Amino acid sequence: MAIAAIFNGLGRLFWAKISDNIGRRMVFLIMFATQAVVYVLVAMGYVSNYYLFIVVSCYLLACYGGGFATMPAFAADAFGPAYIGKVYGFMLTAWSVAGLIGPYVFEVFKPQALFIAAGLLTVGFVIALVYKPPKSKNA
Repeated sequence: MAIAAIFNGLGRLFWAKISDNIGRRMVFLIMFATQAVVYVLVAMGYVSNYYLFIVVSCYLLACYGGGFATMPAFAADAFGPAYIGKVYGFMLTAWSVAGLIGPYVFEVFKPQALFIAAGLLTVGFVIALVYKPPKSKNA
């Protein structure tokens, strides 16, 4: 559990710094794409070595933390500082609902669960890919 917390925290620092350099959208594209690939590789049995599984898990935890670190800045960039509280509140609510529903979905669809996760990450990737930021800072 301590390792999970460490990589969650390191991911927040790492991805936040990267997003300042290459942009929030690019960070989400990278995180969504790489996580989708990792989930498919795990689901197909390509990550069968214990140590490789630990490395992959640490990467996924770093992306989880990175999402939390990058979302507020992304929301501020997209909707302006006047709306950040409301928008980020909706984002966290959606994240919480997914946290409640996700385990049940995975329980019901055990064999396909990682493929479903990869599919949802792919949807996120496509949304981030086609997303156009508003022209006004007060969107």
